[in-house]
Amino acid sequence: MVTEARDRVGGNITTVERDGYLWEEGPNSFQPSDSMLTMVVGSVLKDDLVLGDPNAPRFVLWDGKLRPVPSKPTDLPFFDLMSLGGKLRAGFDALGLRPPQPGREESVEEFVRHNLGDEVFERLIEPFCSGDPSKLSMKAAFGKVWNLEQNGGSIIGGTFKAIQNRANSQKPPRDVRLPKPKGQTVR
Repeated sequence: MVTEARDRVGGNITTVERDGYLWEEGPNSFQPSDSMLTMVVGSVLKDDLVLGDPNAPRFVLWDGKLRPVPSKPTDLPFFDLMSLGGKLRAGFDALGLRPPQPGREESVEEFVRHNLGDEVFERLIEPFCSGDPSKLSMKAAFGKVWNLEQNGGSIIGGTFKAIQNRANSQKPPRDVRLPKPKGQTVR
């Protein structure tokens, strides 16, 4: 017997065909940090590791139309997934021009809505988030982004501070057995 909370089996993974397009939805992936790659290389999974293509386009189905997700900063002003007001809100909020943070740990949804606006959450984060973003801890799920805000007062301020710190720090040599991912995810 197979039980499933949804009307179909497969959990987050499904294949959809619509309007002449075929795409996969929901496969989980992870960030290829050196600590994660060290664990994979040291296990029997080493030969099954598939690195994501950093140049592969990503799309979100919004308002009945597949829309490209910006892949680099120069795409931001021109993509049609968000309104001009949503883009401006996200930009100003990322700089730290927003209401103060609540005095408690935020969920992914709260953090993104607070720091980047509703449109960023609904159109760029929620479609890619496995699990319920209203219950998922931002600090636990996206610790690097959470730390940027904590350390720099804003996401952009934290990014500049992290770049500065990286330039001034000495890193130990990287394990030569680890693959060198060009992309941001492993599938």
